[in-house]
Parts: sequence; C-alpha cells; structure tokens
Amino acid sequence: FTSFASTTSYALYGVLLWDYAVVCFVIGFTGTMFGQLLMSKAKRAHRVGATFERNSYIAYSIGGVVLISALLMTMEYVWAIVSDRFDDNAAQGIC
Repeated sequence: FTSFASTTSYALYGVLLWDYAVVCFVIGFTGTMFGQLLMSKAKRAHRVGATFERNSYIAYSIGGVVLISALLMTMEYVWAIVSDRFDDNAAQGIC
C-alpha cells in the first residue's frame, strides 16, 4: 500500500522516472514471487526434526534483508567519504 501511494504521488507531481520504475517493479515482482515460492516450499518440507510452519521465519527473512541493506548503505557512505567522492555541491544519486 505505501509503495503504491508513493508511486502515485511521484507520478502526479511528474517526477517519476518511468524507465527506472518499470525496472524496479519487475525486480520487486520477481523477487516477491521467488520468495513466496521458496517460503511455501520450506513450510511444506517434512524433514525429521525441522518444521517451518511458524511465521517467525518470514519475519526473520525480512529482518535479515533490512539488516543487510542497512549495512550495505553504511558501507557505501563510508566508502564515499574515504575515497573523497562526497562533494556538498554535487548532486548525488538518482534524484
């Protein structure tokens, strides 16, 4: 819901980069389908001593992705400072 609201807001103000949005949509949709398939197979697996029927595995997966994302963003920012790529007057990123 929140991503749809943000996308709609950007589109209404005319600042949405459509080619970038389409690529991100395809990547997000593909990743969602792959994750859904993987977690549904894991929940159906009947191994001795291992049951994946708890929803906490999904929460741990999401938390892990957020943690890895935060670490990678921090590493990128530190690398930008160390390599002196950070300039206050220059535009940064895609925005």
